[in-house]
Amino acid sequence: MPPRQPIVLDCNCWLDLLVFRDPCVEALRNLLERGEVIAAICSGMRQELIQVLSRPCIHNRCNPDAIIQDYDRLSSMQTTPHSKASSLVCSDPDDQVFLDLALQARASHLISKDRQLLRLAKKSLALCQLEILSQASPRFQHLCAAWQASSSEKAP
Repeated sequence: MPPRQPIVLDCNCWLDLLVFRDPCVEALRNLLERGEVIAAICSGMRQELIQVLSRPCIHNRCNPDAIIQDYDRLSSMQTTPHSKASSLVCSDPDDQVFLDLALQARASHLISKDRQLLRLAKKSLALCQLEILSQASPRFQHLCAAWQASSSEKAP
């Protein structure tokens, strides 16, 4: 069953979804398009994506304005989380916003390619019931397939 709680995707996952069209996230893209999965974002994450899209190596591959329109359409803007002392602290301060938003939004999953976030997977699951996964992991692929199957069963 697709999660009732939102999920959080890190910037690299959004790039794979919107710019590079990585097959690992194609099922997720379909779920987002149909509104069956909600991806929570905040203004800081949106700003980071805009900055990354301005890099020549990425800017030359896409239309940044169209990418941001898709990002806004496929996501749900949340209040910027207040970084507070937490039992879950990422060793990379730039990635803390993804963790903080996932915790604030009570996300079921944080999808990341970032090693520092992935290192927190066991701890986040035990302490906060937040599952941190790589988009290429068999577990994430299984979840997307299960979410798709569940949503297909509901379709008339």
